[in-house]
Amino acid sequence: MRITAIAVLCFILFPEFLNAQRNRAEKVYEQVNEAVVKVLTFHADNSSHGQASGVVLKSKGWLITNFHVFGDAKSIFAEHGGRFLKLDSIVRADRKMDVLIMSIDMEADKDLFDRMPDLKIANDDEMRIGETVYAIGTPFGYENTITDGIISGLRASDDSSRNYIQISAPISTGSSGGAIVNAKGELIGISTFIIAGEGVQNINFAIPISDVLTFDPKAVRDISEGMSGSDYFKTGYQYFMANKFSLALPYFQQVNDISKNSYSPSLYYTARCFEELNQADSALLYFKRTVMVEPRDAVAYLGIARMYLERGDTERALKYQQKAYQLNPDLRDTK
Repeated sequence: MRITAIAVLCFILFPEFLNAQRNRAEKVYEQVNEAVVKVLTFHADNSSHGQASGVVLKSKGWLITNFHVFGDAKSIFAEHGGRFLKLDSIVRADRKMDVLIMSIDMEADKDLFDRMPDLKIANDDEMRIGETVYAIGTPFGYENTITDGIISGLRASDDSSRNYIQISAPISTGSSGGAIVNAKGELIGISTFIIAGEGVQNINFAIPISDVLTFDPKAVRDISEGMSGSDYFKTGYQYFMANKFSLALPYFQQVNDISKNSYSPSLYYTARCFEELNQADSALLYFKRTVMVEPRDAVAYLGIARMYLERGDTERALKYQQKAYQLNPDLRDTK
């Protein structure tokens, strides 16, 4: 009789337990999702080098991922929801620790950056074997996938120079650099590697976030020289002509960064990308930057006119349209 009562009680409570677990996962995902990005790397010839994951630390303006994600690539980009973060400079590139940190230009896509949450960093002293953890990353290109598990162990490398968190939450190819968080949505580490075996469950590891953030800023950066400005422009132009504007944009922005906004063709194509992506304010800004560098760029003045017309400011639109026609009367015949 007592066994029957216990069985009935378990039958009643088990669905509630599952719902609680599901609700917790949903809450954690809502807290963390917008801070996890897809990382894309390319060779010098623009062929794909790889795809992985990364975590944005908003308070520092940093993107964190694994060093092996970049490896011998020549360029790296961070994408979230079809939009790109502009990566500025290397903060840390550590091959041995497998950590790559890059600073983010927080003004390049301010709307995207502003909506990203400021992830809290977990306290290492509170980490416990057996506690629930969640992995969020981009396995096999499936952006921002969440899995759950527990901390299975706290390990050290063979030479004791590196620490690892062993987790049961599944991670796969493309998950490297993704977020590992606790049940409170606090960042405890980033995914780093898997030990796979035939017929057995994979063993998954993460680098503790405390080790990621503890480093000497003056340390040697284990990274090779990137693409030149002309390489970036050529690649961006190829994407632009293929109507792949979201892919073209970060290449033109790299040229702008290298040239310190002094190369009018990249400024113009940056504006055109923003225009095609329906980001009128950013398009207007870069059309204006174009004519500041090259005051006789009639086509850029037409771009300014289009942006003001879209805003409903007919007076200003006509003013800039007339300026374009004065510089190049042939534009009157264009549609």
